[in-house]
Amino acid sequence: MTGGAKILFLVAALLSLVESEPVKTCLDEESFQRASCDEIIETVVGTWVEVRRLPLPIAMYDDDACVTWQSHAVALNETHAEFKMQAFIEDVSVDGMDPAMLSLNTDQATQSCSVSMQLGVPKIAKSFSISDWWITFGEDRQSMVGYVCLPNDNLDQVEQGFPFKNMLFIYVKPQWRANQIQNVRENLQAMVKRISAELKDAEGSANYKELENSKCDGI
Repeated sequence: MTGGAKILFLVAALLSLVESEPVKTCLDEESFQRASCDEIIETVVGTWVEVRRLPLPIAMYDDDACVTWQSHAVALNETHAEFKMQAFIEDVSVDGMDPAMLSLNTDQATQSCSVSMQLGVPKIAKSFSISDWWITFGEDRQSMVGYVCLPNDNLDQVEQGFPFKNMLFIYVKPQWRANQIQNVRENLQAMVKRISAELKDAEGSANYKELENSKCDGI
């Protein structure tokens, strides 16, 4: 695997449902500007609105849904942090979907940060576990991207040179001050532009165009 990209594994039940477009390469970890554990701990708590995303890999909710996530810490010490993330649509928790659990672990010797994500969707009898979830923030830390590069389970596509599939979400924090709204919009657009360019460079990917379609304002 080149460019520092890491393959992230899901349970077989999820892989069989992934509809994302196959790509030749994953995003590069350095250019993605992956956040440290400290940055995530300092920033991830609170309300996040899911404003842009690549096509959903499973039927968590309708593709055009405006989803808000509430995140709060449930465990926190020097080496481990855990956050519970509940999804809402129009202030009602998403039916048939368990809260996501975001776990962070810091290696004290190397100070490296590992991030994992677990989510269950009982309404379709599916669950998945991502062993290495990537997170990055905008310059103002009011926008956030969650990303995973999946191994492609479609052997025909793999043989054609497309061994991976991408899954990506972009979030913003709602703003209550009028003077902050424009700054956040500009930072969001800068984030979308940067991530879209990286996705476009992943040979075979056209899904980056999906990030131009806002699911809701969120700001």
